[in-house]
Formats: sequence, structure tokens, C-alpha cells
Amino acid sequence: MGESRSPGTPGWAWLSAAPTVAGGDDLAAAFARCFSGADGIRVLTHLRAVTTERSLGPDAPDTALRHLEGQRQLVQAIHALIARGRAGPAVQPSPGSAVQPSH
Repeated sequence: MGESRSPGTPGWAWLSAAPTVAGGDDLAAAFARCFSGADGIRVLTHLRAVTTERSLGPDAPDTALRHLEGQRQLVQAIHALIARGRAGPAVQPSPGSAVQPSH
């Protein structure tokens, strides 16, 4: 798998950047709908329990730590898409409308 680092991004800043998702607001809305019911909440609770709330011992191999961190990132990405879908589509300013600073 390739690294998602964008050219010109110094240091580790690329690591915390929000991933771009193909499908945008439509995909986020689909995630929000998919996980909105009781079953969706149950699945999210399970995913969180086996990833985010799980810890490995001090003798865990590097590969196990990396694998668990990848799982955690995926669960966090799902949560972010759900939150974005619940918030609704991003409001885009219409062309020619400038925000006037208040004084």
C-alpha cells in the first residue's frame, strides 16, 4: 500500500490530515444511515471495543501493534464519516458572495 503523504507536507503533519473520501457527502450520508439504527450502534460499539478500547501488552510484537493501529484508524474513519453524514452536506458559498468582516 502506498503512503498518502502529499508532496510538500513537512514532517509528520500528513499523518494527522483528514483523509479525502471519494463520494464526499453522499458517502458520508450513506454511512450515517447505515449506522443509525440499533444494529448499527451495536456494530460500532463492538468495533470500538475490539480496536480503540483494546490494549496490547509490553511484549507485543511491532507487527501486532501496527495491525491494531490500522484497525483503530479504520474505526475512526468510519466514525468521522458518520459524524459528517449526520451533520449534513457542507455549505458551499455561492460564487460572488464574499463574507464581509464585521467591525
